[in-house]
Amino acid sequence: MSKVEGDFIPLNHRFGMILFLLTNICNLRCRHCYVASSPEGEFGFHRDDVIRFLDEYYARFGSTGFSLSGGEPLSRREDALAILEAADTKFATWLLTNGTLLTPEICDRLGALRTVIRVSMDGANETQHDMMRGKGSFTRLIRGLETASKSGIAPGRIEAFCTVAPSAVGDIPALLERARSLGIVRVKFEPVCKTGRANEFWDGSIEGPDDPDTAPVLDFFQHRFAERVGPGWILHDRYRRELSWDTLNIYSDGSAYPYTFTNAEDQAIGYLGNVLQENLDDVLSPSGVSRAIVGKFLMLARHPRRRLNSYVAEWRP
Repeated sequence: MSKVEGDFIPLNHRFGMILFLLTNICNLRCRHCYVASSPEGEFGFHRDDVIRFLDEYYARFGSTGFSLSGGEPLSRREDALAILEAADTKFATWLLTNGTLLTPEICDRLGALRTVIRVSMDGANETQHDMMRGKGSFTRLIRGLETASKSGIAPGRIEAFCTVAPSAVGDIPALLERARSLGIVRVKFEPVCKTGRANEFWDGSIEGPDDPDTAPVLDFFQHRFAERVGPGWILHDRYRRELSWDTLNIYSDGSAYPYTFTNAEDQAIGYLGNVLQENLDDVLSPSGVSRAIVGKFLMLARHPRRRLNSYVAEWRP
């Protein structure tokens, strides 16, 4: 992919988070996966390349948040753990995992770090979660969470992430109760992002609030959350945060974007370069970042229906 050329006012943009997709290998084949990861996925980054990138970023820009994702990063457990151990001394770190591969050995090593573990939980029980992620995945997730607890990882270091399918809107209150019963007090929700494999199961020709698959999700959070969920859970609309485009997305092929792209136009506008092929100053040049962010802003101004809101629920009794 080539960069869109043009002259832009340089923007000294500071990213609050690096979302790093280590690999496209995953032990699951989720129907809503926006990067179509699977057991046959591409290997992605070598461990040393990630650590070198983090060292260069820290030397150039200082500390920020670092989220290690995939695919499933624990499908390459030794690489994932080594990267988190190296990053932990410089960055606030998150591990984004489906939770099914958490073992006592992995949890012991994670327990020695500050890393927050964000597990995928797409339903309150097997019915909805396994529909999204495959038979038996919910049972393995719960087993992984129990393993983390037995290893002494505090519940406050575990979060949940839920991709809300249209059929699952009514299950959100039950999911929050299940999360709280497991000691999880922070849950992030997003509608289905219709790229990758998700486009095989949901029509990707319509996106955003006007999408009949997305509208029920947004309606629940905008108008029904307090009534259906009751006191205790505090809801945060992340739209303003997302408009700041403060997350640097590094995909497993090395391509970099100031947001998660949701379609081909989005992808072309936001492409900053490839961290495996170019030096960091070129990928994150102020003019290049400015071009991508301004282009995204103008696209949303022309097509507001393309935006996808996300929400975070926090338990505060």
